[in-house]
Amino acid sequence: MEGKVNFERDRVKKLKDFPHKIGTKWRKGKKVPETLSDIAGKYMLSVSGLQLYNGIVDANKIQKGQKLKIPATQANRPIYYDKVISGYAENLLYPGKFIAAKELIKEKFVTKERPRENFKRLPGIKQVPIFSAKHIVKRGEGLLGICRKYGVDFKRLKELNKLKNDSIKPGQKIKIPNKAEPITLKTVAFKLKRPLKELWRLNSEIKWSTSPLPDNYRVRV
Repeated sequence: MEGKVNFERDRVKKLKDFPHKIGTKWRKGKKVPETLSDIAGKYMLSVSGLQLYNGIVDANKIQKGQKLKIPATQANRPIYYDKVISGYAENLLYPGKFIAAKELIKEKFVTKERPRENFKRLPGIKQVPIFSAKHIVKRGEGLLGICRKYGVDFKRLKELNKLKNDSIKPGQKIKIPNKAEPITLKTVAFKLKRPLKELWRLNSEIKWSTSPLPDNYRVRV
């Protein structure tokens, strides 16, 4: 059994994220589906970060049985590890031996991991809107002329409007990107003069350092 627990300990250390199937919990005497807030609290994550990591548009529209990915952090690896090895107890004739082994392996697990770090959160950010205006194409207008009119980058205008080529038609609606750059982990690291890798590790639910952070996201520093 100790070999199995050791195997799970090493496996959990290598995981980038953990699977979680939305279940139920008791609330006011009734069994109700877990909320995103329940799951984020359990794994010591922010709701907005968990939502972003799983591409969830509306946090209120998750369902029982839905599968989520939980981004692995130094703080929540032991939580998932405990959940995994607790299943072995059901098939053991000697639960006392299981508990003793579990405590022993858990102690090794925690000491080999880096100590849990103290961090603080910045106030919730106010994200810059991606688009600043909409432009209706007039006869004779081209993309280059629209870029010059609004002072925006040609390539960015095409990318944000998902245009496959340079041709546009009269009456077509073109979204004009905001001149201000969106707030990302990279811009926060530059402003605070902190190593980007350090911030990315503390905010591991953010997949890309150049991705716009969710509105009201509180960056761990």
